[in-house]
Amino acid sequence: MEVLGDTDVEISKPEGGFFIWIKLPAGTNTKRLWESAVKAGVQYTAGPAFFINGGGEEFIRLAYSWELPERNYEGAKQIAQAIKHAR
Repeated sequence: MEVLGDTDVEISKPEGGFFIWIKLPAGTNTKRLWESAVKAGVQYTAGPAFFINGGGEEFIRLAYSWELPERNYEGAKQIAQAIKHAR
């Protein structure tokens, strides 16, 4: 995600499966991120849904397995812009 190259974002590199995890850059406003992503038509699941003992606010999970590569690339650009906007 070239758009986020100047941040401390961390993106998992799956070797298979259905999802990628993004550790959001420091200072990301998750409410603003959600609003921007919805506007762009991109869906994700917020990290706290996966942390049974609390936490995970700095993570989001994106599903990629059922989309065509071109749509995944476009979605990646859109979520990167939403993250940048939410900082």
